[in-house]
Amino acid sequence: MRKIAYITLALGLAGISAAACVKGLRSQDEAPIIVQNGSMTIDTANDAKWGGEDANQWSNETGKSHRGDLWVWVYFKGVTAPACSGQGTPVEIYYTPGSFKAKFDVVGNPPRTKASPKGQLEKRSEQRLGYGADGVGYIDHVEIHNQRLPNCNITPTNLDSIHICSTGDTTKCK
Repeated sequence: MRKIAYITLALGLAGISAAACVKGLRSQDEAPIIVQNGSMTIDTANDAKWGGEDANQWSNETGKSHRGDLWVWVYFKGVTAPACSGQGTPVEIYYTPGSFKAKFDVVGNPPRTKASPKGQLEKRSEQRLGYGADGVGYIDHVEIHNQRLPNCNITPTNLDSIHICSTGDTTKCK
């Protein structure tokens, strides 16, 4: 009887290990999205592109799986560590003047990070979306799920970049 219990336990552990390996192989991280100030530019990684099959949203097409949530890190000029961060969806980046906001959400099957509004974010290259003209406006603040990022005092001159990722690992989000 003890022998059967050990065999059952061993087979169960082998099954759990195999399932974890398959999940790990499928759960690759989507390419990071980098948002910069001035004229708002939204870049995806070199091995990804902004797809436009949806009439209302741009899609971050990477060929990789998405974990279903977004992590955000805000970097200020001259500082290597993030000034503030948060996690959740949707992520909204507010641009002034004109009260424009770029929205990032995880939707679809398979899930992808989508950027909107497509009619105002122009595709400047396969890897870059943009809004506004250089020197005209600036990013004012970031909200996640309708809540402003706390302790994140963005000014017209201090913002370096905003990183939006499908993983909480900062080393993969650069």
